[in-house]
Amino acid sequence: YEVPKEMHGNKQHLQKDFFLYNA
Repeated sequence: YEVPKEMHGNKQHLQKDFFLYNA
């Protein structure tokens, strides 16, 4: 899973996107 540069460093957004990608 690659993190977009815009989301890099934002754990809350990372967790949301992570779950969305794995849904």
